[in-house]
Amino acid sequence: MSTPRSAYVIGFMALVIAGLSFALVYFARDELHLAPDRHDDDITRRSALSIEAGYPTVKVSGASQAASGIQTRVLAPARARPTLRVHGVVLPVQGLLEMRTRLRSALAEVQALQAAQSASAQEARRVERLFDDERNLSERALQAARAQSKQDAARLAAAAEQVAGLRAGLQAGFGTALARLAEAAGPGLLEDLGAQRQVLVQVAVPAGAPQGWLASLKIGPAGQPGALRGARLLSSAPQADGSLSGETYLYAVAPEGLRAGMRVSGHLEGAGAQRDGVAVPASAVIWHGGRAWAYVREEDNEFVRHPVATAEESAAGWFNESEFEPGDEIVVSGAQLLLSEEQKSEIRNENQD
Repeated sequence: MSTPRSAYVIGFMALVIAGLSFALVYFARDELHLAPDRHDDDITRRSALSIEAGYPTVKVSGASQAASGIQTRVLAPARARPTLRVHGVVLPVQGLLEMRTRLRSALAEVQALQAAQSASAQEARRVERLFDDERNLSERALQAARAQSKQDAARLAAAAEQVAGLRAGLQAGFGTALARLAEAAGPGLLEDLGAQRQVLVQVAVPAGAPQGWLASLKIGPAGQPGALRGARLLSSAPQADGSLSGETYLYAVAPEGLRAGMRVSGHLEGAGAQRDGVAVPASAVIWHGGRAWAYVREEDNEFVRHPVATAEESAAGWFNESEFEPGDEIVVSGAQLLLSEEQKSEIRNENQD
């Protein structure tokens, strides 16, 4: 008697189920604690991160340093006078130049009308004398002369009013100093602004800054401490800038690297005694958690992360009176890799917990 086909199917399915059960038990033996102990295969991981004196410290082997391209530089002593950090923006000057052109045109018209009005008034007086001298001229000629004199006077008054309005607009928009320069004859600052030999900068100075510091501004493109150059103080700015905090002033500065609308930064230098410290180079600075940091080599394989004060910027870097000392070995290449290693160590520690 032949075996029913259904019996074969049932037997085959039983074999498949048994095979799957065996595979499940085999591959899950670690979770089910069925695998034999293998202490010899365990890898002991030692965290490279520690906290010493409140500062994160990361340890990196010499081989890893070489592979990562970590380089250091010895900090030299630096001296600096008291400074105030400032920020600003390069202003467009097209409006200023257009108003200057209109003002000069209006002034020329006033001069022409003054001459015409003077002549017509003199003519009116002459006609009046002749009319009074036994009616040597008709009354109609007298009326015409008087009318011309009044017309010239009215035109002169209107032109003078236009000049006054342009002066007020210049003062309101660009300050008294630039308003005066707009009327000056001959070449000057406005010609330099028009030819881009100078640019106009509005700078915000912290409230209460000593007035004697205002003429010591050094400024350049934001984020480029090596591009600072001296600026010429023009006047206080008649308008504030909502994006800049502090009292605003107008300066003229050499245009290298500066264009209208660009942000600028720099500092005012005081006349006080110089202070001792170091200049942390920009290549050493990394940003983390909204603050600036730099790594200092404490031992061959040990690097400590210190906060960097960024209030005083110079061509040599950020001036710091504390946290760093002359002779410190500061990391100028590979600091970001050290920070990454530090963060990896934090993750490993959290997983071990």
